[in-house]
Amino acid sequence: MIVQVLNRDTMSRIVESVLAGSSRIEVLDRGMNRTIFRWRDDNGASVVAKLWNRPDLKGSVRRCLGIDSASHEWRSLVRLDRAGLRVPRPLGRCRVPPNHQAFTEAVIMEDIGDCDDAMDYIKSLISAGEEAKIQSVEQQLIDMTVAILAAGMIDTDHSLVNVLARNDGELIRMDVEMARWVGVPQIFGEMYGRMLGRLMGSYTFAVQPDDQRVRRFAQQLASQLGPPRRAMRVAQRYLDAMLAEQKARKNIDMNVANVWGA
Repeated sequence: MIVQVLNRDTMSRIVESVLAGSSRIEVLDRGMNRTIFRWRDDNGASVVAKLWNRPDLKGSVRRCLGIDSASHEWRSLVRLDRAGLRVPRPLGRCRVPPNHQAFTEAVIMEDIGDCDDAMDYIKSLISAGEEAKIQSVEQQLIDMTVAILAAGMIDTDHSLVNVLARNDGELIRMDVEMARWVGVPQIFGEMYGRMLGRLMGSYTFAVQPDDQRVRRFAQQLASQLGPPRRAMRVAQRYLDAMLAEQKARKNIDMNVANVWGA
């Protein structure tokens, strides 16, 4: 992998390879408005490039104002990396020249290699009865949450969907474009609660139907965070809504009322 900050020429070479469909490029994921690539140099060292394609007027205005997804992703990666959160190290950011794929912005970051999806990882640990490793994962999730908030940020997309697990069990937080710096998270009860609710919902999906495990994790999270009571109420509503949607769509009836025990 490549972990040093990249110069403009190297970034341009990576972007050109992406646009040309070079054999150096491997597509890792495609979304509605963004694609994630892995790029390798002549020596096999690699980086990950995340490109957005939002060429319309709204996208142009957001880029001019610095509030587009690439800008948010870059700022969040830099801030959280400096705060000590385990995220892919940010290596560079650049505009993408006009192209037929309509890509407009690129953020280049450390390639953390092939990892397991955190939700699948937790499920496999539960199936294997690996309680010590499960507790390590839970504590890492709490530490991640503490680190984001301590950095003055709130991420309403903070969930296991955006967490990967390495072979050694270390968790890495991915996709931080929804994170926002707010200064004092405690005074933003609604956003704070949505962040906690999103995390609790994804954790519940990973460990269901074990509601007692969910309650223990919630208590540990609350004990170490000390969240505002309003945030806890919002989080419970958010969790309830996620479980109600699961029941409606998949007919899985999971209920964890009053998860904070307060």
